Amino acid sequence: MRSCGGAVQGIRELSLSVASQSQDTNGETIYLNRADGGFVYIDDGSYSFGPEKWNLLTDDEVIVMTNLAFTASQRGWLTAKLRSENGMLPQSTMTELFRPILSVTENLAVDNVNKQDNAVPAIKWERMQRVRMPNPTQPWSLARAKWEQQLLSDETSNVDKPTGTGSLMGWSFVETISKENQLFADILGSENSFNVNCLAICEESAVARSSTRCYDSTGLLKGVAFLEGRIKELD
Repeated sequence: MRSCGGAVQGIRELSLSVASQSQDTNGETIYLNRADGGFVYIDDGSYSFGPEKWNLLTDDEVIVMTNLAFTASQRGWLTAKLRSENGMLPQSTMTELFRPILSVTENLAVDNVNKQDNAVPAIKWERMQRVRMPNPTQPWSLARAKWEQQLLSDETSNVDKPTGTGSLMGWSFVETISKENQLFADILGSENSFNVNCLAICEESAVARSSTRCYDSTGLLKGVAFLEGRIKELD
């Protein structure tokens, strides 16, 4: 992490070779600068990183990266590589990381996500922090964006203080915006608009966290949301 005058300027993330379990352990680390409008972060250390503009026809590969904080010492780091030629099915990984820093290499757990035998669980979302432009026709500018916080359930639990520190599971997937998906339906109604979702859960505490990046039909970023909730209990 780098700072200037007390303000955080950015963070240095692990190399993507770690997430892909590459034999190349000397891959370059990734520096995420807050001056980059595609890097959106919140107070608990969670962030979402990806392109501000995505050319669906010419871009060979797009990488979306998300950090989801579960406790002060545990986080899920998800990466999703997307290609339009693959039908927007992400090639995804989730890396479970722990602090202090010295324990990262000792406790590193990397899982390929989107496994068929790991169905995405039903989640009851309770809170959302969302950032978007005041007018959906405006081009993306994080410095001018509007932040909103919403309670999505009348019965909210203390999701920001998990009782357990069990292992994490993760998924990345793309979905079109519809009436069933209300995160950005109020600002974008085009059936060609889509969300890129990165979701992680802790089964032991039943806590779920997710980040969602919303793109319009031309590939322009229109908003980012961070959600907190709990896994629904089976009837």
